[in-house]
Amino acid sequence: MDTIRIGLVGTGRIGQIHARTLSTLPGVKLVAVTDVNQESARACAAACGAQVVADYAALLADPSLDAVLIASSTDTHAPFIVQAAQAGKHIFCEKPISADLAEIDKALAAVEKAGVRLMIAFNRRFDANHQRI
Repeated sequence: MDTIRIGLVGTGRIGQIHARTLSTLPGVKLVAVTDVNQESARACAAACGAQVVADYAALLADPSLDAVLIASSTDTHAPFIVQAAQAGKHIFCEKPISADLAEIDKALAAVEKAGVRLMIAFNRRFDANHQRI
């Protein structure tokens, strides 16, 4: 795979930060974005050279996407992880997966069953000061 093709769900503050970052990374192409606020999705897509899709189902239905970045509201994380895994997409998701342990377990089981990769955003994971502590 020369270029990882990514779809983004959630174009609020953190979604826009991720979109800008993705648009600068070599070997990565932000292909499509979606948000319940279509005006926000259009602005984000225009700024990053991506297309807007109607909803998350349309994003997952795109066979050209290798992965999804979930930056939507927290209550959507676990179900969106399950749906992405079932669609065979690799997943980067903002934290937390859920406040409900059963929902987390269901999401992780879907990822394992599908054999896709999941990474949860943790902004201090690579921070040198945090690592020293």
